Amino acid sequence: MEILDPRELELPEVGLLTLVDPETGRRREVQTSKKRLRERYAVAMREHREQTAEAIRAAGAAHLVLRTDTDWVRDVAAFATARKRVSTRRTPRGRTGIR
Repeated sequence: MEILDPRELELPEVGLLTLVDPETGRRREVQTSKKRLRERYAVAMREHREQTAEAIRAAGAAHLVLRTDTDWVRDVAAFATARKRVSTRRTPRGRTGIR
């Protein structure tokens, strides 16, 4: 399961932004008005999501993405229904598919 907040996919243009590492307390100021920085951030986030999806697939697991801007209950129900359909199609007649 991947929890996705769309606000984290792009760096907003808000001027000078102070970032704090919660583990070390190290602070860094970033100028978000720089278009190139925002583009690099968006590319890095896209690559991170692709790597996450690939790692989940490589582990043989199903990948459920829940977004903070949608109804997660509906998304989980739709995912479960789709998985059940796939499981039912793969199961020979007379078997339940439950192990």
